[in-house]
Amino acid sequence: MPTVLSGAELPEQELISATLDGELQRVGDAFCPIDTVVGVSQRAASVAACAPDWAIAERLTAAWIYGAIPGLPRPLQLSVDSRIRLHPISTRFVVYREVVVDEGDLAVIGGMPVTTALRTAIDLARSFAHFSRRHEDIVSRLAAVGEFSLAECVDAIDARINLPNKHAALQRLTRSLADRQPAFTR
Repeated sequence: MPTVLSGAELPEQELISATLDGELQRVGDAFCPIDTVVGVSQRAASVAACAPDWAIAERLTAAWIYGAIPGLPRPLQLSVDSRIRLHPISTRFVVYREVVVDEGDLAVIGGMPVTTALRTAIDLARSFAHFSRRHEDIVSRLAAVGEFSLAECVDAIDARINLPNKHAALQRLTRSLADRQPAFTR
């Protein structure tokens, strides 16, 4: 029996009934047995249960998978690698973006391709018109989970050519991660 259940395995009414009976717990849009410790794999699998095979979890959806935010964001934020020449249409439930993805930008977790914590932090810093204290906290939590530093963010951004919002992203990442830099010792 899979650890993450969705409408593909059982009718949703049965899943909800089992939740009310105390047998299952909700994880995003899916369900897990009540004794399952919900982690990154279960959250990713819950997104995979409702996402197309070609989709990549990114930005706030990826942040939720990594545990950097408490609840599954609405709408889901998914992307597609621009090289596969698929042009999905966004809805009120899912926002799609076509992106350039390098091999090191993805991890497959719970059967779902997810942008790495580093790529997720960079994408968040680049993509929001208003980057609030909440976004700074999310980036900081992603850095803790992904164990990356501001210097690694700068290197990753500098390695990209024609990256939109590059300077704004660097400023935002600096504000978010400046306090996380290790102290120099002699």
